[in-house]
Amino acid sequence: MSEHDQQSALIAWVDLIAKQHPEVGLLFAIPNAGVRPGVQGEWMRQEGLRAGVPDLLLPVARQGFRGFFLELKAGDNTLSPK
Repeated sequence: MSEHDQQSALIAWVDLIAKQHPEVGLLFAIPNAGVRPGVQGEWMRQEGLRAGVPDLLLPVARQGFRGFFLELKAGDNTLSPK
């Protein structure tokens, strides 16, 4: 299963349970992956695009934590030092 397939399945599941658990419906993707050359890449860097930012964020406070970042990996993908 690719990282895209994993993330799509997770979002589909979130959409299913969000009516019973509205806070889970706050989960959103951080579109930080991929190479964005030229003007689009420059605009995104000016707006705060950063290497190493996780794929998803759930901005819900629980047990002293203020949110939950999630990084998905599939196949031979590994975490970068960033």
